Amino acid sequence: MTSRTLLCAAAVGGLAFAATNLVGSAAAQTPPPEFTIEVSGWTGGAQGNNETGQFSHCSISRQYGNGLTLALLMSPRYELNIGLLNPNWTLLADEEEEATEAAEEADPEEEEDEEEEPPVAEVNVDGVFVKPFPVRAVADTILMVTTGIDDQLVDMLMKGNNLDVATDYGNYRFALSGTFNSITALRDCIDTARGLAAEARAMASQAGPAALTGEALVSILRNSGLENAAVAPQDAASSPLALSYAWSLGTLTGGVHQSPRPNRAVEIDKFTELYIDQFESTCTGAFTRSEGESEVIRDLYAVKSASMQCGDETSGLYVSLFVALDDNFYTAFFHQSSIADRGQADDATDSIRRLIQAQAGG
Repeated sequence: MTSRTLLCAAAVGGLAFAATNLVGSAAAQTPPPEFTIEVSGWTGGAQGNNETGQFSHCSISRQYGNGLTLALLMSPRYELNIGLLNPNWTLLADEEEEATEAAEEADPEEEEDEEEEPPVAEVNVDGVFVKPFPVRAVADTILMVTTGIDDQLVDMLMKGNNLDVATDYGNYRFALSGTFNSITALRDCIDTARGLAAEARAMASQAGPAALTGEALVSILRNSGLENAAVAPQDAASSPLALSYAWSLGTLTGGVHQSPRPNRAVEIDKFTELYIDQFESTCTGAFTRSEGESEVIRDLYAVKSASMQCGDETSGLYVSLFVALDDNFYTAFFHQSSIADRGQADDATDSIRRLIQAQAGG
């Protein structure tokens, strides 16, 4: 995992793609105009990663009368992919059927043939630019040609008349109408995204590490299966447990506390013990604690679980605690319950532990 913090990684699944993903809280609420492309018969704009919600690439496409759609996709590094789409294709299903037939017809006594060369597509612009590139079916209805960074090809696509793509799947021709303006807009989209990303990095370096936001906490709880939690911000300065947020979840009360990481030393045992001491200071009855073994991840991060009880088995309170150490913070999550509901408290806290450890690779 390459995320800067365990907690941010756990929250990322709940973030939707928008301009704010690139420039943080200072971003405009509406995406910049370069992120929407409608020019010379081509449409498209900025696209997000389906899994992370973060900016992925910019693309433009145009539908042709033969039922095909031609798409041009550009990465933040200006790498170009050419996509061909036909809603009537069944490419992956056809490949699977051909592989099954080949396996059934193969003679088991014959030596295996040498590994086949990966498929290529010949990309031809007006007979002036002719070059093979890797091609593969990425969906039943989509062929993707990976051209990488090729300035000559991009220049020819902008100024040429016809694009021919020859593949084992078939040969296809597209008139390059409106491509000068549309590819210019495609590059402008990437230029804008790169500029916003650079601005976001500069803002982040000036602002320093950011604590867990309410939005990120809600995402963590939702991705942990605790979507019914009702979250409310807290005044950490006036709370004995210095809570940033608290939430109610059925009969449980949950909370989260963060303390800045003072150095690169992994001192999660010390932090956990001190934080449990804060709980003990609020308990007027008998107090017991139980700490699990800490787990250090890649010599930089750590997680630890603990539990505690205040009072007797009849009227006492139970707390299930999970602590995570990331690049910038020690973060303590807990759920409090009656003694009778201790199993629910353990399950709720453990669901957060599982999510964060999975994201951290621990």
